Amino acid sequence: MNTQNFAEDIKAYLDGELSPERAQQVRDAITSDADLAKEAAFMQKLSASIRAVNQGPVPKVSAPKRSPLKLLRLSPAFAWLAASAAVVAGTVGVVRHFTIPNAPKEPLASTYAGEDMKSAVVPRAGRSLEIKQDNGAALLQTPRSVIRSANVTIRVQNIQAAEDAITKYVKSIGGFIESSEARDSEGQPKSDLVLRVPFKRFDEAIDKLLTLGVRIAKSTTGEDVTKQLIDSQARLKNLKAKEETYRKILGQARTVGQVLQIEDYLSSVRSEIESLETELKTLNGEVALSTISVALVQSSQSADASAGRTDWASEAWGNAAAGLQSAMRAIGIAAIYAFTYSPIWLCGLFVAWLLVRAAKRSVQT
Repeated sequence: MNTQNFAEDIKAYLDGELSPERAQQVRDAITSDADLAKEAAFMQKLSASIRAVNQGPVPKVSAPKRSPLKLLRLSPAFAWLAASAAVVAGTVGVVRHFTIPNAPKEPLASTYAGEDMKSAVVPRAGRSLEIKQDNGAALLQTPRSVIRSANVTIRVQNIQAAEDAITKYVKSIGGFIESSEARDSEGQPKSDLVLRVPFKRFDEAIDKLLTLGVRIAKSTTGEDVTKQLIDSQARLKNLKAKEETYRKILGQARTVGQVLQIEDYLSSVRSEIESLETELKTLNGEVALSTISVALVQSSQSADASAGRTDWASEAWGNAAAGLQSAMRAIGIAAIYAFTYSPIWLCGLFVAWLLVRAAKRSVQT
């Protein structure tokens, strides 16, 4: 028995959409298969809950409407009144046309102002919900949102003092140090810092940084993300409206198949909403806090003077230690050579001693 085929027909079986022969086959399969029986019991319970929730009110029966022709038959004077109004309106139109020939006309686009600004399409099988919104007016009225950034290179007398001053200033204006890195390039101390400062204090922060030393390089950039923010906010609003519509449709679902299909739609829309909210949060953060990359380079004269003031003792100690090491090395090498050639020079020394002794005896005699 292929349980997969029967499992696909359980929803239709519970909703009464199968032929009698197929319904009997599914019923027999459920009776003989424990897994199919569990799935059928779950879907039957879900279907019962849906029917209990969706016992909608009895539709109201509206009174039959009378046609316009019957209304006219009921009141003959109404026809004369309508004809008189039409003649008066036509007369006024002709008089206005000839007396005000150059009256300005409203643009055609204004005729449709306010129309189709928002339109919702309730999804059916295979269709998705769409909500249209005109963002042109919002784009013109919304203040510009710009992501500003700068790169500044400054030569300072003392890097540590400059870093302390930058840290203190950035905290005082409500910013923070995003990252910092200190390094030594060819004996010259350098430091790189990435600052995040409030958008309104961006220019002030750059001017303050340039007072710390001599400017070597400076560049600024700005990226206008106003349209991107407005489009993302409109999409988020539309997605939330779509989600709400799906929830209302879910409350009106009357079959298990409809419930499962709408839940798939809801899961997809919720995922898009969360992704868009994260994107908006990131964009708003980059707009609110501008980025300034600062490279600090210490002056070579300051570095040499600082080294001369603080490293003379260590330099003298290092030279003395190196001299002692060289002397001990020379003594060690000489001792090794003396020991190695000791048979030769000891014999020569003994012969010389004998000659000196013989010479002393000859002098005494």
